[in-house]
Amino acid sequence: MPAGRILGIDVRLHWTLLAYTAFQVSEFAGTGASWYWWPVVLLAVPLSVLLHEFGHSLTARAVGGDSRNIILWAFGGIAWCSVPARILAHLLVAAGGPMVNLILWGAGTGLLHSDWVDGPLAGVIGFIAGVNGMLLLFNLLPCYPMDGGRIARSLLWPVVGRAKAVRWTIVLAWICLAGMAAWAVMNRDFFLFTLAAVLAFAVVGEQRAVAAGYDPEGIEEWQAGRPLLEGWSRRREARAAARVEAKAAAEQAELDRLLAKVSEHGLPALSQSERRTLQRISERERERAGR
Repeated sequence: MPAGRILGIDVRLHWTLLAYTAFQVSEFAGTGASWYWWPVVLLAVPLSVLLHEFGHSLTARAVGGDSRNIILWAFGGIAWCSVPARILAHLLVAAGGPMVNLILWGAGTGLLHSDWVDGPLAGVIGFIAGVNGMLLLFNLLPCYPMDGGRIARSLLWPVVGRAKAVRWTIVLAWICLAGMAAWAVMNRDFFLFTLAAVLAFAVVGEQRAVAAGYDPEGIEEWQAGRPLLEGWSRRREARAAARVEAKAAAEQAELDRLLAKVSEHGLPALSQSERRTLQRISERERERAGR
């Protein structure tokens, strides 16, 4: 359902978010908490998630990409972003969301340690800071498609190449999901187990995309951003080849000049150093011809 348009980005609510909110209301109704806790408990998480997704969207625009849609649902949010096929761009967009939660958590924690807030306000700020702290930690798990998995992929990309980075983060995702599911079972956490199952479907989809031979994020060039060490090696080889070519061109120009001088004025016109230069270049040319 449409929930408004902010900075040119359409925000929509999935029905699962409304169902989860209704469940929260039923759970919170019997606690006898003060009235001011109702909007805090019901809105702190979705609003924090919304700001998190705007962190992704606005960062995508800042690096030359675009973002037009954000969807909020029971398990978080999704910002649909198009990102240029550059390592730094993907890294910044992946980190944009957690950075918002880090700022909110840091600001809330700082206020709690100041003399400016106390009483009910301190409780509210503490709750909001705690929500953002949990969102930060959870999203930094190296489990694709969460932000931690995308950050890990961007960091691996310049080292091992795009294709291997995608495959390695799939392995990391399965390890994280196995741990998440085990924790959920041991603690009888149905919500966490369901989230692990939803993420597992996303990872399976990614595996199928890789098996079909294309990048699941739609980057056409798998080798965009080749391994960093390979790039350094190629650039070093290119510079060395350019130096050899420049030296050969300089020698050829000098040889042409000396031969033109001999042709016009005879061999005695050459100085001693010019004769040595002519002899050295001639010997090198004979060696190349012999090889």
